[in-house]
Amino acid sequence: MFIGGLIGLLGSVLPEGIGIVKSVVNHKQEIDLLKATASIEANKSASQERIAGIQSETHLRQMESDQAIAQLAAEQKSTSSAQRHDKSVLAGASQWVVNIAAVIRPMLAIVAATLFVYIVGVTVWTSATPTIAVQSLIALGVMDIIAAVFTFYFGRRSIEKLKGA
Repeated sequence: MFIGGLIGLLGSVLPEGIGIVKSVVNHKQEIDLLKATASIEANKSASQERIAGIQSETHLRQMESDQAIAQLAAEQKSTSSAQRHDKSVLAGASQWVVNIAAVIRPMLAIVAATLFVYIVGVTVWTSATPTIAVQSLIALGVMDIIAAVFTFYFGRRSIEKLKGA
């Protein structure tokens, strides 16, 4: 009788115990699933923020590029306008006036570059202890200015000769 009662008790308790273990396992799986979902959502929002940052940076770069293109177009239009004006003024002039006008810009460029190099040279020569960094900075400035002036004055002629040829 005792064994029958024990078997009956185990028969009723054992299914309940198995049900509790199953529910604990199911709850653990649900918690793991919720954690994984939260992690995926966090990664998704971080990725969306990165994408938005990249898109805004791309938009900013595009705007800068468009602005630079517009500025170059305006400069080209201004230069073309000045060249058309020069051609219209010199159209009826004698050849020696045309030759002098053609020499003025290159001579001004050479004089400006020479004067600038002289001033920088005197400044460096007379300073007590010029550092290498200062000398390098001045040399780079001189080269940039001279390159800009000579490119402006002489670069257009080469391009115009190629267009005309």
